[in-house]
Amino acid sequence: MTGSGVMSMYVVNKSGGLVFTKDFAEVARVDLNDSLRLASIWHSLHAIAAQLSPISGCSGIELLEADEFDLHCLEAPTGTKFLLVVEPQTPSVQQLLHRWADRFHAARPACRPSQRPYASPFC
Repeated sequence: MTGSGVMSMYVVNKSGGLVFTKDFAEVARVDLNDSLRLASIWHSLHAIAAQLSPISGCSGIELLEADEFDLHCLEAPTGTKFLLVVEPQTPSVQQLLHRWADRFHAARPACRPSQRPYASPFC
């Protein structure tokens, strides 16, 4: 499911709570409290960016680039955000995010956007 270059994966629900986290590289390991803070801060920044963007229809931050990593974000129709922390220039990150989001929603039928998107606290 992960490609080379993937350091960490996170799922953040529509309220900003961390639902899932998985580290794939020792260098990216953070403790649970830091993961919870990351999820909450990302959720807030994502919402603020969507409101302040001069581009109409902007849904928020999709990519944060740093020297040592890139953080990619995909927001599902349910409001769930899927985050991947990868090495810079990692190919096919958006395809991996979409595949991961599809698998996540397939494993949780109440989270499918077409079926009661607000029925589960994990959406």
